[in-house]
Order: sequence, then structure tokens, then C-alpha cells
Amino acid sequence: MAYDRSKPVKLFGGRVDEVKLQKDVASRFESLQTEFDGWRDGTWKQIQECVLPYSGRNLATARRQDGTLDEDDGSRRDDKRINSTAYNALITTRAGLIEGLAPQSRPFFVPRMRNDELNSIHSVYKWLWDVKNIVLLAMEKSGAYDSIAHCMLETLGFGTSIVYTWEDMETIARCETDTIGEYRLAKDARGEINSVYREKWMSAANMREAFGEENLPQCVKNALMEGKNPNERFCYIHAIEPNGYYSEEARGLSGMKYLSMYYLKDKATASDKPFLRIKGFTSKPFEVLRWDVEGNATYGDSPVKQCLGEIKQVHELTVDLLRSTEKQVSPTIAAPDSLKSVGAKLGADRVIYYSPPDNPQSIKPIQENFISIETLNEVIATIEDRIKTALFNKALQAITEITKESTAYEISKVYEEKMILGGFVQRFNNKFLRRLIERHFEICQNHGLIPPAPQEIPDGEEWTIEFTSLLAQAQRSIGISSIEQSMAFKARIVALDPTVVDYIDAREHMEVYDRNLGLPPKMTRSEEEVQQIRAERQRQQQAMEQMKNADKMANAVKTANEVQIDDNSMLAKLAEQAQV
Repeated sequence: MAYDRSKPVKLFGGRVDEVKLQKDVASRFESLQTEFDGWRDGTWKQIQECVLPYSGRNLATARRQDGTLDEDDGSRRDDKRINSTAYNALITTRAGLIEGLAPQSRPFFVPRMRNDELNSIHSVYKWLWDVKNIVLLAMEKSGAYDSIAHCMLETLGFGTSIVYTWEDMETIARCETDTIGEYRLAKDARGEINSVYREKWMSAANMREAFGEENLPQCVKNALMEGKNPNERFCYIHAIEPNGYYSEEARGLSGMKYLSMYYLKDKATASDKPFLRIKGFTSKPFEVLRWDVEGNATYGDSPVKQCLGEIKQVHELTVDLLRSTEKQVSPTIAAPDSLKSVGAKLGADRVIYYSPPDNPQSIKPIQENFISIETLNEVIATIEDRIKTALFNKALQAITEITKESTAYEISKVYEEKMILGGFVQRFNNKFLRRLIERHFEICQNHGLIPPAPQEIPDGEEWTIEFTSLLAQAQRSIGISSIEQSMAFKARIVALDPTVVDYIDAREHMEVYDRNLGLPPKMTRSEEEVQQIRAERQRQQQAMEQMKNADKMANAVKTANEVQIDDNSMLAKLAEQAQV
């Protein structure tokens, strides 16, 4: 939940010195520049040029005086990407990861109570199912799936990506992403990313709309004056970091775990307000995804970085192939210098004139030493294959080929092949996607969209998230196969000794099997419904028994009435004895 400043900010311990706070934030931002420059100059620029030319900001080009970049004018920027194998492999790998981990086409998680006994209660199971559907709808409206796709591509390429989840009056939640180069990251003592500093540019007119004219520095107000330029762009910093004044008992900004602060970067003066805006959040509003982290590094390494040498090599070989092809199609011509004097048109781009001793009219191509096109194609294909392997292209492509008809064994085999991605999959699920889901849940709860929990859930009971994506199902399919094998074995034992069936809890087997498959709770009746069905069945059986007994009595009476009594029958003798 966001808290906006409308009056002078009062934090825990009294009125905060906003001037000092702004200087501290600016100092922290500047201190992160050295590490950022190392990553930018050492890796990110090269990756942008060779693989992802349309991603990244503030990397390879300097800003103009008006704050714009070459990237902002929509011009073509892929002129240095001679071979697109790495980019195409990234797109395929991203599609496989999204399909295997967080597809929009089907649910990929279910919430569960940490106390597993509660999950067996039908009302709890149904409440969790409803919560899941509400959160999935919120993620669809917030643009979370587009943000996941963006983060996946940037993480594969640059090793690091970030997504913000804001509250929104129209869509409840709204996701936003930055590209590499637009932000600086800072981590806590445990190595977890806990702060982000965004460097953004905005026109004076848009700043007035976003922050209110009363909060703008004088330089921005001047641009808004009549006759000036309201489209003049200004650089501002948006810092999100833990609240050093946080107190759980406090209200207002003091009770917010994270502070969100906006300030003009360069042109503000001492007479201006230190901040354009200060906001607070009860939980971290952003999440960072990193492919792999080496040592104490803040930013992550990427698969593209690991094979950047092969990518550059295949670019150079592709240039050699084009040059070799050009030389064979349009070779250099050797012509007598007599033709030069008459201005003859030879139809060749490169002509060498000479004075032949024997035949002054001889025109012939000069034989140049070059590698054959076939050889170059073979070498390029070999390196391209290595690039696809390094970017997990082949491994992830198998995920997209899984169909509804795939057996549990086939899915489990795919999962075993994907264990090479185990580290990233765990980070994506547990540190990125889980937090993204929880953030949407918190926002939905703040807006009153989450239904009350059933009475069976004790106060303070914790819940967690269980992923049901293709990779998660592939992992659980091994357990499902074990259940099927166990039941088949028990069925054979029961055939030999029927008394063994008393030890088998068939209902528990069914519930565990359904939960592992992620089936909806509506497919199973609640305990109350089962008791009603059993009571109704027992009543019907009793009524049928009564009807059968009544039919037997009626038949007996009818038979007795139809019996003929003669003088020699047993009934006649008994009647005579009764009369004596």
C-alpha cells in the first residue's frame, strides 16, 4: 500500500531533515556508479552491440544536451549485429522458459497452507483455489506476463532484470520494467538486493502532471512559463530503499518499510524542495531477477556473456563469408592499361590495369587466395551450434513440444534433461516469481478483493505457494508414478489376501493424487456433502428393505388364504385338537 506525502514529512523520532536525507540518497546513488561503469563498459555494451541492440539505455552513446539518446529517435541500431543466431536462440530459450515456468495460457501455481492437514479440509482447499484465481486475474490485468517476458530476455542477455509492481486505481496492480542501464542496484549484508536507484528523464509538462507544479524546482517551472519550452527534458532520480526510520507501531511514512523518493539530479538549487515526492510502501515494491551471481557481485552473469567469444567469432566469420562470396561473384579484373585510356566499361568493382607483354587486349580475373564458401559455412554452422547449446536453445525447445497427450514418464524425462537449469529455475521460482505473486496478493488484499479465510484456518497460520508449471509437474510426475505403482502393487496383494484392504486409505490416496496434479477442489465433494449423500443413500436402502419386507408379508398372507384345508391335512387335525 502506498502512502503519499501531503504535509511535511514526520518520521520516527520527529521531523526528518529532508535536505540531509536527499544528500544521503544522492551520495548512495553516486557511490554505486563505479561498479555500474565496470559492468557497462566491460560487458553490457558488447552484448548490446552483438545481440540485443534495442535493449539497454545509457550504455554505448552519450546523451544530447536536451537529454535525449540516439535510442529515443527510433533509428535502426542493429547494424553491428551481422549474425542473428544468438538473438534467435535467446527468443527460443525465453519461449521455452516461459512455457515451462509461467505460461499465461494455464495456471502455474496454487497457494497451500504450511500445515498440510489444513489442505485436506474442503473449505480451506476451496478458499485457496479462489485466492489463486483472483491473483491470476490481477496478474493478467497488471501486465505481469509482459513484464516476465521482458525480464526473461534481459536476464538471458545481460544477466539482470527488474520489475516493479505498483498499486493502480484502474487495474488494481500495474507492473513496470526498466531496461539495463536505467537503474543502479544495492544489496544488504546478506547479499540480497534491497535498494534500487532509477535514472529517468521527463519533460517539464509531464513532471507537472506527475508531481504537481508546487513541488517542482524553479528550473522546471521556468520551462513551463509562457514562451518557454514545456517539452524540455530533465533528469531525475527515483530511489527505493529500506526505511531507516521504520517503526512497526508508527503510522504514516514511519510505518512504511520502504521509502520511495524522487529528486532532480543536477539542476536543483538550495531554495528548491529537496524532493519532488516521497512515498512509502509496506513491502518491497520491486523484485530483481539474476541469472547467476559470482561471489559478492551485485549484478548477475548471463548465458550470453559466457559465449560472447563465440558470438563475436561467428560475426567475423560471417563477414568473411560475405566477402568471399563477393570475391567469387565479382572478382578483381586485370585489364591492359590501354583500356583505361579509352574509358572502357568493364562491369567490375575492382580493376587492376597493367601492361601485358604478349596480348594487350587480354582481360581476366585475378585468382585470389580465399577459403571456400562450403568450408566457411561448415565452420559457421559448428560455432552456431555451440552458441545454441550455450544458450540452452536445444534443451528448452523440448518443453514447447510437450503436449497434453505426453505421458508422465515423457514429462519426467524432459525434467531430468532440464536439471542443467536447476539453479536458475529455483531462483526464478523462489526469489522472483513467488515474490511477484505475493505482491499481487498483498495489493488485492489491500483493495478488499481476497475473501475472508474460513474458520478452520487458525489466526496467524502461514501459507505458501506451490508451483504447478510444466517443469513443476514434471518433477511431481515422478511422485504420481510412485502412487500409481503403489496402488497397482496393493491391488495384487488384496487379490491374495482381501483383509489387507483394511489398511488402505483410498480417500487419502485420491486426495494426494489430485493435489499433485493441481486439480480444482470442486472435483471432490466436501465432508458435509459426503455425509448427506451417505445419509440419503441409507434412507433409500431402509425404504427399499421395508418395501421388500412388506411384499414378503403380503405374499405370506395371500398364500395362507389360498391354502385348502381337507379332513386329512395337518391343519385340520390341529383345528380339531383346538376345539376339544
